[in-house]
Amino acid sequence: AIEQSKIAPKGLLPTGIPLNYMLQDYSEFAEQLSKANIPTVIVQNDEDPVGSSEAVLAYLAPSVTKLTNYRFITTKGTTHDYMDYDLLRRELATLQNSV
Repeated sequence: AIEQSKIAPKGLLPTGIPLNYMLQDYSEFAEQLSKANIPTVIVQNDEDPVGSSEAVLAYLAPSVTKLTNYRFITTKGTTHDYMDYDLLRRELATLQNSV
Protein backbone atom coordinates (compact mmCIF):
# COMPACT_ATOMS: atom_id res chain seq x y z
CA ALA A 1 0.00 0.00 0.00
CA ILE A 2 2.90 2.37 0.72
CA GLU A 3 4.46 1.83 -2.70
CA GLN A 4 1.08 2.53 -4.31
CA SER A 5 0.67 5.73 -2.25
CA LYS A 6 -2.51 4.39 -0.67
CA ILE A 7 -1.10 5.10 2.77
CA ALA A 8 1.69 7.40 3.95
CA PRO A 9 2.82 6.32 7.42
CA LYS A 10 5.19 8.54 9.35
CA GLY A 11 6.92 5.55 10.91
CA LEU A 12 6.90 1.75 10.99
CA LEU A 13 7.19 -0.65 13.92
CA PRO A 14 6.92 -4.14 12.42
CA THR A 15 7.07 -7.01 14.90
CA GLY A 16 7.95 -10.44 13.61
CA ILE A 17 8.54 -10.21 9.89
CA PRO A 18 7.26 -13.58 8.59
CA LEU A 19 10.24 -14.14 6.32
CA ASN A 20 9.20 -17.60 5.14
CA TYR A 21 5.94 -16.19 3.79
CA MET A 22 7.42 -12.88 2.73
CA LEU A 23 9.85 -14.57 0.36
CA GLN A 24 6.98 -16.41 -1.32
CA ASP A 25 4.35 -13.68 -1.44
CA TYR A 26 6.10 -10.31 -1.14
CA SER A 27 9.77 -10.73 -1.97
CA GLU A 28 10.20 -7.02 -2.73
CA PHE A 29 9.43 -5.97 0.87
CA ALA A 30 13.03 -4.99 1.68
CA GLU A 31 13.33 -2.95 -1.49
CA GLN A 32 10.04 -1.17 -0.79
CA LEU A 33 11.14 -0.50 2.79
CA SER A 34 14.28 1.22 1.55
CA LYS A 35 12.33 3.25 -1.02
CA ALA A 36 9.81 4.41 1.59
CA ASN A 37 12.72 5.75 3.68
CA ILE A 38 10.63 6.46 6.78
CA PRO A 39 11.66 5.92 10.41
CA THR A 40 11.52 2.18 11.00
CA VAL A 41 12.17 -0.06 14.00
CA ILE A 42 11.88 -3.80 13.39
CA VAL A 43 11.52 -6.12 16.37
CA GLN A 44 12.28 -9.78 15.65
CA ASN A 45 12.57 -12.80 17.95
CA ASP A 46 15.90 -14.57 17.66
CA GLU A 47 14.23 -17.92 17.01
CA ASP A 48 10.91 -16.86 15.44
CA PRO A 49 9.67 -20.00 13.62
CA VAL A 50 8.72 -18.04 10.48
CA GLY A 51 11.91 -16.01 10.34
CA SER A 52 14.76 -15.92 12.82
CA SER A 53 16.31 -12.55 13.54
CA GLU A 54 19.50 -13.70 11.81
CA ALA A 55 17.64 -14.71 8.64
CA VAL A 56 15.58 -11.51 8.57
CA LEU A 57 18.69 -9.39 9.06
CA ALA A 58 20.42 -11.19 6.19
CA TYR A 59 17.39 -10.63 3.95
CA LEU A 60 17.11 -6.93 4.80
CA ALA A 61 20.82 -6.06 4.84
CA PRO A 62 21.34 -5.30 1.14
CA SER A 63 18.37 -2.93 1.07
CA VAL A 64 18.58 -1.09 4.38
CA THR A 65 22.29 -0.39 4.74
CA LYS A 66 21.85 3.12 3.32
CA LEU A 67 18.94 4.03 5.60
CA THR A 68 19.76 6.38 8.45
CA ASN A 69 16.41 6.10 10.21
CA TYR A 70 16.30 2.31 10.59
CA ARG A 71 16.92 0.07 13.60
CA PHE A 72 16.64 -3.67 14.10
CA ILE A 73 16.05 -5.08 17.57
CA THR A 74 16.57 -8.77 18.30
CA THR A 75 14.59 -10.13 21.22
CA LYS A 76 14.72 -13.52 22.89
CA GLY A 77 11.92 -15.79 21.76
CA THR A 78 11.06 -19.05 20.07
CA THR A 79 7.56 -18.07 18.96
CA HIS A 80 5.96 -15.54 16.62
CA ASP A 81 4.44 -13.81 19.66
CA TYR A 82 5.63 -10.32 20.57
CA MET A 83 4.38 -9.67 24.07
CA ASP A 84 7.02 -7.24 25.44
CA TYR A 85 4.61 -4.32 25.47
CA ASP A 86 6.99 -2.13 27.45
CA LEU A 87 9.59 -2.44 24.69
CA LEU A 88 6.99 -1.78 22.01
CA ARG A 89 5.66 1.28 23.86
CA ARG A 90 9.18 2.69 24.23
CA GLU A 91 10.00 2.12 20.57
CA LEU A 92 6.69 3.61 19.45
CA ALA A 93 7.37 6.69 21.58
CA THR A 94 10.84 6.96 20.03
CA LEU A 95 9.34 6.76 16.55
CA GLN A 96 6.71 9.37 17.37
CA ASN A 97 9.38 11.73 18.67
CA SER A 98 11.46 11.32 15.51
CA VAL A 99 8.75 12.52 13.10
